[in-house]
Amino acid sequence: MSADAARELLERIADGTPIDWDRVGGVDAALLESAHTLDAVRHAYRRIGSNEPGERVLFRWGGLSVLELLASGATAEVYRAWDAGLSTMVALKLLRPEAAVAGLRSEEFLREGHLLARIGQRNVLRVYGAAVHDGRPGLWAEWIDGRTLEASVAADGPLAAAEAVHVGLELCAALGAIHAAGLVHGDVKASNALR
Repeated sequence: MSADAARELLERIADGTPIDWDRVGGVDAALLESAHTLDAVRHAYRRIGSNEPGERVLFRWGGLSVLELLASGATAEVYRAWDAGLSTMVALKLLRPEAAVAGLRSEEFLREGHLLARIGQRNVLRVYGAAVHDGRPGLWAEWIDGRTLEASVAADGPLAAAEAVHVGLELCAALGAIHAAGLVHGDVKASNALR
């Protein structure tokens, strides 16, 4: 890796520019690992000392300040939210009240959240908790700055063969961990895979 490329990578970390770590190629492995660690530390320190999101709050759910609707499906809605207790941004999935009509009950939803929270595989979103507040069951999980696989392909074109194999193996590892926990991921698609 040239000095200019290393400087550019470090400047992106300092500026807070999202980095697709799977796409950083031709980099010394030790430098890449150190840069990745530095970026993780920067993310952690960015959140320290702040108990407010600094954004307009749509509503509150338990200890979370809900900031933005990200997706809405037949059974649930996904939001970006601020967890004041953890001083961090989280993803919040709330079950729709009408989801019972679709056959998904609150108990099943919360049970899935509890099982997901036990999974520690690096390719599976870390679930922090599952509860009911204001009559709405929900679960909250780590917030990932990045793009979906669908958005990456739309922006950058099809994956190269080696990269497609790598992504496929990572997805298989994630699904294996989910299945080992007694769950079945019922909606595997490119828009549900974050990079």
